[in-house]
Amino acid sequence: DGSEVPEGVLAYDFGGNCPRSVPLANGDARIGGDNGRLNVEGLLEVYNNGQWRIVCDDSFGQNEIRVVCNEVFGVRNGSFRSRSAGRTDFGLDDLACNGNERRLFDCPNRGWQSHNCGASETVFVTCRP
Repeated sequence: DGSEVPEGVLAYDFGGNCPRSVPLANGDARIGGDNGRLNVEGLLEVYNNGQWRIVCDDSFGQNEIRVVCNEVFGVRNGSFRSRSAGRTDFGLDDLACNGNERRLFDCPNRGWQSHNCGASETVFVTCRP
């Protein structure tokens, strides 16, 4: 159905109508987790050096939502919630986006894999058109 994402490819698919893919690059974000699908709602992860890492909720807010929803789906509306994903492999913490960055990875932050987060501080995002 076009929703399976081959290894090394990030698919952009809002509502299942417009799948397209680009080669995976360091700093790319995805929403939906490691189930091979990209969703408008789900676990937020960022890719770097061959690994997907989760994002911590410290300082996470509307500017970060605008950036990641625009990056992944081309929309600037959404919301987030924090809960446990059963993981602590955080890649980004203390994000300080101004809302106009092209990618979440470009926002000021604590540094890749530098964090003070527990499992319950994992960011889950919902993007809306």
